[in-house]
Amino acid sequence: MPVTATMGPTASFRLMTDALPERDRVEVMREVYGRTVLKVDLDPLGPTHVDMQVRALPGLGIATGTCSEFRVHHSTSLIDSDDLVLLVALDGASVMK
Repeated sequence: MPVTATMGPTASFRLMTDALPERDRVEVMREVYGRTVLKVDLDPLGPTHVDMQVRALPGLGIATGTCSEFRVHHSTSLIDSDDLVLLVALDGASVMK
């Protein structure tokens, strides 16, 4: 199942693009993880893979998992708050410009 969710005092969901038909992976990654979770536009730089567990706590969102390379663009149309986003690469590399 590509997206599973639980609700309660803390809401959470898991996004797994490998469980989706290949033709839908980029669009789901862009809409669910990019626009909804991170509030950015994502463009893949190769084959698309996302396996993320996202948890929404009161005043705090946490996402852990793995993903393939993608370019991030923070467009003004997606800015809806002054929320802070902290990304930490525990393995591999990450370049922010």
